[in-house]
Amino acid sequence: MIKKDRKKVVILMEKNKMETKVNQQKDQFNQLCVMEGALFPEGLKEEEEEGIKEFHQFFKDKFNVRVKFENQIKTLPNMKDGKPVPETGGRSDLFFYIHDDDIHKFAKPRSEMGIRWWEDVLANGNGKLYDNDVLEAYPYLWGKNGGNDLDYYGYKFLTNHISYLKRKIKNTANGN
Repeated sequence: MIKKDRKKVVILMEKNKMETKVNQQKDQFNQLCVMEGALFPEGLKEEEEEGIKEFHQFFKDKFNVRVKFENQIKTLPNMKDGKPVPETGGRSDLFFYIHDDDIHKFAKPRSEMGIRWWEDVLANGNGKLYDNDVLEAYPYLWGKNGGNDLDYYGYKFLTNHISYLKRKIKNTANGN
């Protein structure tokens, strides 16, 4: 009887470790990015899965950053006087997360590629291009403490960037 209970406890502990590991991994991808006007292969599930792998590998190879594909979303049409403007909307935007530790490396290349932080998209008034379901699924997270103090993501970015600069200085001093 005791051995069975121990076995259950061990199994439960292993399950909790796995769940914790998955949650920690998920929690390491917090900054949502938007690549406007980008198409992603749609169709067979195998093609989509292969496309996601290629998407991840592209960012790893080109920028040495880890990303996690999130979604492909079509934009709403622009509105004028409460009516949709013809031939607007329907643009395909790719949503993906960047790993917290890679934000500092990705800040400049992201800007050069026209990739935007989701919070910048919203802060610049472009949330109107997305359906309410999208806005509810991806809320504005910067300054969630009232904006009076450095929010979590800003803090993570700064601490990661400082660590990066310290490593760079140390490597330069060592002749690397």
